[in-house]
Amino acid sequence: MALPDDHPFWQAEEESLPSLEPVQCIRECDMLICHRPHEAVALTAGQYPTMEHPMAAEKYAKFAYSTVFGYCVSRSFHCLEQAGTDSMLAFYVHGMYYVRRRCLEHRVTETEVYARWSPIEGIEVETWLILAEGGHLRRHRIVSRLSCEAYDCGFSYPDCMEQTSQTEEEHMAAVWDENGESRLSASMGQGTVIRPFSNMNLIFPNVRIPAVHLAIEPALRNLKVWLQLLLHRRIL
Repeated sequence: MALPDDHPFWQAEEESLPSLEPVQCIRECDMLICHRPHEAVALTAGQYPTMEHPMAAEKYAKFAYSTVFGYCVSRSFHCLEQAGTDSMLAFYVHGMYYVRRRCLEHRVTETEVYARWSPIEGIEVETWLILAEGGHLRRHRIVSRLSCEAYDCGFSYPDCMEQTSQTEEEHMAAVWDENGESRLSASMGQGTVIRPFSNMNLIFPNVRIPAVHLAIEPALRNLKVWLQLLLHRRIL
């Protein structure tokens, strides 16, 4: 605004934004970006900061980030409703919820994101993220020496009280209203909807998170879990 009236900036003609590739691999930041109408989604792995900044896992270690849904930050990992586990695989063990932080190994290609990570000693996970029509596919291979519970969570969706509906079924959970939905379906587990505390999401004051709940026992070594996350954009 401090530029003079005759500066070239004010003389430039307005142009449309350049067209973007539907899918773009950005290896420099370990992301696979998907551009859809009115939305961009980043599938991520491995870009955890070298310095432990506040809320580092929430900012960098979730599986996916959407320009439509925003994301939640945690208040406490003792309570599921305060753990901010949207777009994360959370393990409940020893009275705490543990999520992905640093990856032991990761790679990003033009078609998928791979990461090997351990939320806590005794549990190791391999995760593949693959773009799909209207959302993305998650594949987890979980090897655990601990009895624990796991919650694979979808995008947080705005909670407008009586205007918002939800479904909890075997292998599926969804939150929706007249504007769109966030839906999670899986090959196993029980669908559930998490209702986080208020003011945890960066965009909406209240949200709900569809998730699939699994009980994991040490005998289930090499447990393979296929999860497909499908979403429909909100009408803006």
